Amino acid sequence: MTPMVSGPEALVSWLLEQRARDSAVLAAGFGGDSACAPIWVIRRADAGPHQLPATAGARPVGVLPAPPAPVRLAPDAQARPRRVQVGGRPAGTMGAVVHDLEGRPCMLGNAHVLVPAGMAVPAAGEGPRPAISPAQDIAVFEGPPLGRRVHTASVHRFAPLVPVERGYNLLDGAAARLLRPEASAAPGLGPITGMVTHPRPGLRVRKLGMGSSRLVRGAVLLRGAAAVLDSHDYGTAGCGERFVFADQLIANVDQAGGDSGALLVDDDGRAVGLTHARLPGGLALAAPADCVAKSLGVRFG
Repeated sequence: MTPMVSGPEALVSWLLEQRARDSAVLAAGFGGDSACAPIWVIRRADAGPHQLPATAGARPVGVLPAPPAPVRLAPDAQARPRRVQVGGRPAGTMGAVVHDLEGRPCMLGNAHVLVPAGMAVPAAGEGPRPAISPAQDIAVFEGPPLGRRVHTASVHRFAPLVPVERGYNLLDGAAARLLRPEASAAPGLGPITGMVTHPRPGLRVRKLGMGSSRLVRGAVLLRGAAAVLDSHDYGTAGCGERFVFADQLIANVDQAGGDSGALLVDDDGRAVGLTHARLPGGLALAAPADCVAKSLGVRFG
């Protein structure tokens, strides 16, 4: 009898087994909370016929059906994504202003964006940790490419990325202390009022990123998801590495290049997840907000 697939480690192992049979397999996640909820698989868009099993324990298995298209909301003068520059080059989106445990304001983003590659993928050491190198020149601009500079920041804490040979990741995140904070909310998303601790498939979310350039409304499709990302899938993480992520969210929010670090929020302004990678069809891979808060020592709202 096929063992039950439940929990992050079990799903990662199952996903890697499927990928060994079918290199087009990228991610898989649960379509609900019950022990019999289906496992939906995401494959490369140009892939041929799949070789997936019909079931995994009591769970049916299938390729994720095409979800409803996300809604690209009409341009809004208040919806202004915040563009991150690191060392003078465009590098992603500022997700939100959060606060560390001492109450100091920090910007939220991805480790693969805010942290140099040698630190983001360390030779040794595990778990989130304080920054240990001279501060990067991190600047945040509002609006178009030559928009107004609104923040200057220095990396405070981040989660190092672990290559697949050493395990799996729960987060691609970093918090950078704002040196000259001038605003506390992401324009267009409104104030962050807290966080959703157990987001479920079907939860409606919004995202504002530099790549998609406007507010997008979609929904969480999968919870507890695992994904395998190569360096070319993962932008500046680089170094020819492969990364496995576990216990993630997958949402249809028209994720695009430049959106890394954009925050998913629900209709009540609560943080849902921190996006960090694009899957086929513009799906976003995101770490749940409660994992972000616990790992980086920050609070939303």
